[in-house]
Amino acid sequence: MSKKYDEWEKGGLVVLDKHSRAKHEVLRTYVERYLEILCRRYGMPSFKITLVDGFAGGGLYEDDEPGSPLILLQAVESTEAKINDSRDKKISVDAHYYFIEKGEKTFSTLNGVLQKSRYKDKIGQTVFLKNGLFEDYVDTIINSVRKRNPRSGGRIIFFLDQTGYSQVNPKTVRYIREQLKDKHGNEHAEFIITISTDYFIDFINDKLPAFQKNIKDLGLEPYINSEEILRIKKENPDNWKYIIEAKFSFAWQQATGASYIRPFFIEPEYTHRGYWLLHLSPHPTAHDAMTDIHWEKGNYFRHYGGGLGFNIFGYKPQPNDNLNGTSFNEVFRQENEKCLMEEIPRRIWTSGDDGICVEDFIDRYRNFKAVNNSIVKKTLLDSCKEHQIVILGNKGGKKRNLNSLSKKDIILPQRQKKFIF
Repeated sequence: MSKKYDEWEKGGLVVLDKHSRAKHEVLRTYVERYLEILCRRYGMPSFKITLVDGFAGGGLYEDDEPGSPLILLQAVESTEAKINDSRDKKISVDAHYYFIEKGEKTFSTLNGVLQKSRYKDKIGQTVFLKNGLFEDYVDTIINSVRKRNPRSGGRIIFFLDQTGYSQVNPKTVRYIREQLKDKHGNEHAEFIITISTDYFIDFINDKLPAFQKNIKDLGLEPYINSEEILRIKKENPDNWKYIIEAKFSFAWQQATGASYIRPFFIEPEYTHRGYWLLHLSPHPTAHDAMTDIHWEKGNYFRHYGGGLGFNIFGYKPQPNDNLNGTSFNEVFRQENEKCLMEEIPRRIWTSGDDGICVEDFIDRYRNFKAVNNSIVKKTLLDSCKEHQIVILGNKGGKKRNLNSLSKKDIILPQRQKKFIF
């Protein structure tokens, strides 16, 4: 059992450390942003969502610091009030919550915390407490969501803050995705998963048979070259976080079947501990919202991949003075912009004589960039101003206003003279 659960299992409260506080801030901000985006259509009377905390913990830390269950409840409550503050026609956020905790005494602490909170009347109505393993309640949650949303499938976010690396299996994520598709095949489930780097380094061990077994147990065997991973680790023992980001991100995406992935590390300043944070989603809007949060909370996140621009999964050994990764800061932004200024014209040349619209261009490289869309759009406009590419407006003529982009604007290589009017 993780040390962070020891005090809860003894009936006490856990001290909230810096990396856990960072995770909680990202979770709160994401739920708030998610609701603001999906509830923005004026006149919408209600919005249904299910929030699942698969490793809920005791619900409260020392000094009355809220745990993830309270954070989810508070985020929905405050965001609903914020949205309705500027509306004549109010919207109701119809949220159901599942808080799952395996430790008996920790679960008892969680129950006690919620029973004393202002949300106590929601228990058993919209707040459901489950004592046991997350995987034991997967089908219960799936059936509940289907019953509640028989036509649409319903929006659902799984927050899976495991204590190690193996409690969340990619095969389970794929199963949930498939089961919660609606009748048209559209997906509505997304996942925020944390993997402890302290545990994961032991997962990448030096004994090939044991490592291959671990890979197989997680369902990653078809997507990971075990011998290559161990060779890279042996040749670059200090660069193991590179291995995780550059190799395992792709494997997790393939194993789960998720359309979009954000694979970076969450490491607040002044601590060497941290988590690999995976955001798996079926919607580009959700993916973009998480990417924006990476940049807004830049001092919490690190990038250990070897590439810039549209090649974040590229692997290359790091010099010793850069083993701590790259923060999402101004220097990293400038490095990416410089790389994109060189890379974008080459990418546009491969898009064909008809060019590609802005929306499709961004979507094509969504999973392969660390930057958010605003940085890509700025670089596209700068490339056009420097006559590296051509951008056509929605009426087919050369775009005159190079201060903003529409998603339907067409990007062409500079060679396409016949389209320039």
